[in-house]
Amino acid sequence: MVEPLISVKNLRKWFPVRRGLFTPKMFVRAVDDVSFDIEKGKILALAGESGCGKTTTGKLIIRLIEPTSGGILFNGEDITSYDSKRLKEFKKQAQIVFQDPYDAMNPRQTVFQILQEPLLVHDVSSSGEEARELVYRALEDVQLTPPEEFTPRFPHELSGGQRQRVAVARALILHPKFIMADEPVSMLDMSVRAEILNLFLDLIEKYDLTLLFITHDLAVSKYIADELAIMYLGKIVEIASPEEVVDTSLHPYTLALVAAVPVPDPRVKLSKIPIHGEISSPINPPSGCRFHPRCPMAQFPICKEQEPPLEEKFPAHFAACHFSYVLMDKYGFKKG
Repeated sequence: MVEPLISVKNLRKWFPVRRGLFTPKMFVRAVDDVSFDIEKGKILALAGESGCGKTTTGKLIIRLIEPTSGGILFNGEDITSYDSKRLKEFKKQAQIVFQDPYDAMNPRQTVFQILQEPLLVHDVSSSGEEARELVYRALEDVQLTPPEEFTPRFPHELSGGQRQRVAVARALILHPKFIMADEPVSMLDMSVRAEILNLFLDLIEKYDLTLLFITHDLAVSKYIADELAIMYLGKIVEIASPEEVVDTSLHPYTLALVAAVPVPDPRVKLSKIPIHGEISSPINPPSGCRFHPRCPMAQFPICKEQEPPLEEKFPAHFAACHFSYVLMDKYGFKKG
């Protein structure tokens, strides 16, 4: 079995809520007992509705924010115990691509200055000529050529796709082992999305990168990922290959997400999943299964009182639902 590059164990992030002096302390349970592995050279897509905790999970793994509890292993070492020196070394190996490339760049810096900054922070280049060579190579990797045409430009002088390519180049310039991409194509035109996705795939193959790809788009997940994890209200409810998650969903919430994906064929009759109400508050999440107030398959008292564990329903397909076997029967799988 291949050892995972990233291993997340029972990860939690609870944000305290400011209340009155004499009121009980409360927390937003943004990430609540999340565990998964990402093998070296693989892409894990983390998908779910806005507010489910997927971006917070990514920020925890990259150590932009500190976890409340749990472990984050990088090459077998728990990075939550790193001091400032070792944390700086880790951040050289783990980079991030943000959702909005314009907000992620200093508008007063040129493309060259933006790409040179990580080299200066981590003392990578010993001379101006070496820095220029690394910047040019990074721009060529993201297909912004000739590089000398782009280095003097400012972010506002680039298109959205070009800005995101610069953001990817900035993440690549330190030759990291791991990249966390937070919805990197959601701000782009449809015509540009496929180009950026293919760019990620090419770079992962070229540099043997490992990628956590955060998205709300299941179609994108199915295109790019080796494994797909579905989050709901701070917890992972299903994880398997993208094909299995989409085609043979074993959790009612995943079924609802799949049903919401538009199909470009007017002859296809879309299935409707009767989900009721709004997503519950992460400050006071429901007892038992967190999805039970909206779930069409919920049965009481088990769904209200007992939290379903994330179990392997059949090989390499995990789901957290008391009644996954109902869906398994539908697909022709035996309970077990």
